[in-house]
Amino acid sequence: MLKAWIKVILVFGIVAGVALSSGDAFGHNVLVLSTGSATLDSRFQNVLRAYGHVVTIGTAYSRFDGAGLNGQDAVLLLPNVNWSAGDMPLSGQTALVNFVSSGGGLVTSEWTVWMSAFGSFTNLVPLFAVQPHTGYGESLAITYVQAAADPILNKGLPSSINFVADYVEGTETLLVPRPNSTTFYHSTGSARGAGVVGWQFGSGRVIQFSTLLGDSELADVTFGHLVSNAVSLAGKLRLTVNQMSFEPAIVRASNYSTARFTGESIADDTYLDVRFRAPGSTTDEVALNWQQGVSVEHSIPSGSAPGIWTITGARAHQNKDDHDGDFDPISATLAVTQASCLVTTAAGDIQGVDLGASCAFLGVPYAAAPIGGLRWKPPQPAPKWSSPVLFATTPPSNCTSFNQAGLPAGSEDCLRLNIWMPKAISTTSQPVIVWLHTGGFVAASANFAGHNGQQMAEREGVVVVAPNYRLGPFGLMAHPALTGENAGYRSSGNYGFLDQRAALTWVRDNISSFGGDAGKVTIGGQSAGAHSVSLHVVSPGSAGLFQRAIMESGYASTRWKTIVEAESQGNDFAIALGCTNPAQVLACLRSKSREDVLRAAPPGREEFIETANRWNPVVDGFEIPDQPRLLYEQGAFNRVPILLGANRDEGWTYVDRSFPSGLTESQYQSAIETEFGGVTASILARYPAREFPSPKEALAQLTGDVEYICEAARLAELVERSGQRVYLYSLEYVMEGLAANRVIHGLDTNLVFRNNYVAPNPGNRVLTASDLALSSAVSRYWARFAASGDPNVPKDEGAVQWSAFRRPIAPGIASDQYLILDSVIREGKRLRGAQCDFLRPFFFRSIVGAVSASMP
Repeated sequence: MLKAWIKVILVFGIVAGVALSSGDAFGHNVLVLSTGSATLDSRFQNVLRAYGHVVTIGTAYSRFDGAGLNGQDAVLLLPNVNWSAGDMPLSGQTALVNFVSSGGGLVTSEWTVWMSAFGSFTNLVPLFAVQPHTGYGESLAITYVQAAADPILNKGLPSSINFVADYVEGTETLLVPRPNSTTFYHSTGSARGAGVVGWQFGSGRVIQFSTLLGDSELADVTFGHLVSNAVSLAGKLRLTVNQMSFEPAIVRASNYSTARFTGESIADDTYLDVRFRAPGSTTDEVALNWQQGVSVEHSIPSGSAPGIWTITGARAHQNKDDHDGDFDPISATLAVTQASCLVTTAAGDIQGVDLGASCAFLGVPYAAAPIGGLRWKPPQPAPKWSSPVLFATTPPSNCTSFNQAGLPAGSEDCLRLNIWMPKAISTTSQPVIVWLHTGGFVAASANFAGHNGQQMAEREGVVVVAPNYRLGPFGLMAHPALTGENAGYRSSGNYGFLDQRAALTWVRDNISSFGGDAGKVTIGGQSAGAHSVSLHVVSPGSAGLFQRAIMESGYASTRWKTIVEAESQGNDFAIALGCTNPAQVLACLRSKSREDVLRAAPPGREEFIETANRWNPVVDGFEIPDQPRLLYEQGAFNRVPILLGANRDEGWTYVDRSFPSGLTESQYQSAIETEFGGVTASILARYPAREFPSPKEALAQLTGDVEYICEAARLAELVERSGQRVYLYSLEYVMEGLAANRVIHGLDTNLVFRNNYVAPNPGNRVLTASDLALSSAVSRYWARFAASGDPNVPKDEGAVQWSAFRRPIAPGIASDQYLILDSVIREGKRLRGAQCDFLRPFFFRSIVGAVSASMP
């Protein structure tokens, strides 16, 4: 008897307590066209929800006009109970065909197949994976046996599924699969044919079952799992990217790398968008349709930025113009190198930045990060980097200090250096200048704009190295517990100084890879950097790491803190941090945050009157064996040629900071008494306020003479006395509009390295033609000195001869010559002779220090 002639009312009971495991298939939005039974609708809803699907119960198929398809991934069409209600409206059939052809899914049952054989669903018939058919059988116990494997349909299921069918006459229709369809399961039921058949229709999929899909089937957990998987397979393709890799993962620009993706349902016709970050960036960018297919070879453009390109997400889609989905989070990296500015060291390859005529290598680690247990310890060797290539393309973090706004800034993981090398390397190695930055031992960094080495490298053929070193309390705090921590190293407080030495050691061992000559290393610096240079000259531990020295506005020939004084300051500092238990003081100090350490004793600016903590290297009897001036007097220093000098108006900066509105003659005298104590009368007699335009000008000249000019002349004399060559200069070039007709502290470095002046120190100024003319001359003097220890080249007829400093041995026989660096370069004799003769007997502390200059 044909099904169309039989009127059967199906009565379904509620079967509760079926346990289903979720998460075995992809969750989809599913529209279930009502079966005609609220109980069966609820059963479908519960089963599908258990596996992560979002289910909407729609209208009965006989009233479906296409509404509700928006946002759905699949439709379940099961005219089980209401099969006699008539056909689906044509508008609904048309909408469903369009829905599937554009990527949606349809899951249906044997009853739909049977009904279509009698004229129902005429417009849907082309959708079906099987032909309309009326053949059926009646079996209660059925087994589905897997016929074709599919990762979605078979996921979490056995190879065969035994279940009880809902027994209504014609329980199982004999399916006749269409050509190009796939039979996923065979049935052992009475139909003895295909059990589950599917195929592609347009961009969508259709899955058909040979059974009713009634309450008995769904009561079986395994069969319910199969139905859920069928919805996942038929539903809009959920393309998921799980993983990505590059082969090779390191590639030179203009070469090729293959990108491979793995995931769910992606294939060779799948489009892939990628979300990525360029080297050094923290911002995600998106490349749409970056490739089609799971494995594609990409050409890396020659102009690609060197560094690590990071893929942070991928989005797969079948429609080329469909970019609405979410990105799947993945992580993959491609290291892009360049043919230029790639060097090989013992620790691995280093990729720098191509600047045209030079290369810059920024942030190269020369020592281990001094953090955790390494805080307040001598620097340790840098570990080898984990990747085959170190991309030295972004400036390193400054060492921890206060920024210009007075806020804690920088990082303790800062022991890195910058290198600038000329690209046009000759057959012989180039001289090297290691420049120790300024900043009063509490500020600035290897990134300081004034000593950027690009122009020096390109124009003079010098390899320039600028290292960071620990600053303030992190680099210069002494403490009895630190001094006693290591029985084999009875010292503390010179950690930043030792960082500088570690950088010099790294240069000795590695600079040849950058075209530098390890036998022609010049250490140089300005202000605190120059003081550092002077200390390395007297430090036995630094011997052999450099062959020349340049000191601009700093000479270490005044009196420095002893280890006892430094440890006393360290004790006060530990108390300020709340570290008072002697047994736990070091653990306490090392547990404090960066902000805690900085705020415990914030430094003030260097001024004539200075009350805040000063952090300086320490005369510890070990790294610095004695007061540097005494060591120079004794000839106990590393014998290398030295170039040094001062700016004409060095003292103005400090006095102007201390007395911005000026000072009276009475205040001038009071300042002298505070600073010089018992020798005040002599000082006032040599520097009477009435002989200067103002008391402020008098104090500025005195400060410059005591702190800089006469100390430069003094050190030149001490070095020359030992028989070593020394060259003395005075910078007297005024830059209009920059320093009010004065040649102040800090103007010199920019001229040496041919860099414009930028904020914060000393101001803003683009070098003029006149500036550049002097800068070129100065750069050549410095470069020639770095190459040979002599700033002169006999064949360079255009350069003014710079005579080595000589003490006068008799009137008219020799004079202490120096070079005046001005718009007209010329030779001078006896730099501030009368004033420096007067100051020669005195051994002062720094005038801009926290302790009076005359204090022992």
